[in-house]
Amino acid sequence: MLFRSCMATPAKAQEARPTRAELKTKVEVLEKENAELKARLGLKEEPPVIKTAAIEGWGKVTWGMSPEQVKKAYKGLQTDGEGNLLTEKLKVTGADAAARFDFVDGKLAQVIILFTQTHTNNNKYVDDFESTSELMKGKYGAPQIERQAWSKDLFKDDPGHIGTALVSGHVQWFALWSTSQTEITHGLNGGNFKARHLLIYKSIALNEARQEAADKEKMNDL
Repeated sequence: MLFRSCMATPAKAQEARPTRAELKTKVEVLEKENAELKARLGLKEEPPVIKTAAIEGWGKVTWGMSPEQVKKAYKGLQTDGEGNLLTEKLKVTGADAAARFDFVDGKLAQVIILFTQTHTNNNKYVDDFESTSELMKGKYGAPQIERQAWSKDLFKDDPGHIGTALVSGHVQWFALWSTSQTEITHGLNGGNFKARHLLIYKSIALNEARQEAADKEKMNDL
């Protein structure tokens, strides 16, 4: 169901552009929330693979690229101290965004895109999400999983205050596409009067290898 911005929520001061450290923290929080939402929605089994053209990366980069190759594709990238690369200035679907490029053993394995556009009308964040969702569906087809999850019903029957529900942490959206090589997550959630809109492109093979390595390291402690 599409919600329109039929009622503005009270205006708030424009937020300053996040620093590199703040972006790193936000990404870590989003990854945790994404995993928690999957668990709450009962997404324990792997989704069926969609039949679409091979997705081998994101934008100008492909899975397995070295940090040097990614730096050539996107100028101005900086290291976050853990071997990953960050950019705070990016345009995705015409909107302001930041991105983090994650590596496993020096190979590009994941790209996380955080939309940084701000609005005084919180309903606009939902509009942004829906517009991006339509573009994603036009490119990749219908997602295998698409959910809207409510933790509180206060504004559930009030479309005019859907943005208020979002930034209050009462509702979040989640969609997932999975191909033979790539898993794509599109999410929107909020809390503390802020909205968080993100896209995650993940190499299935390289992230499985990272998980296996992490599990093996834990076993060495036993």
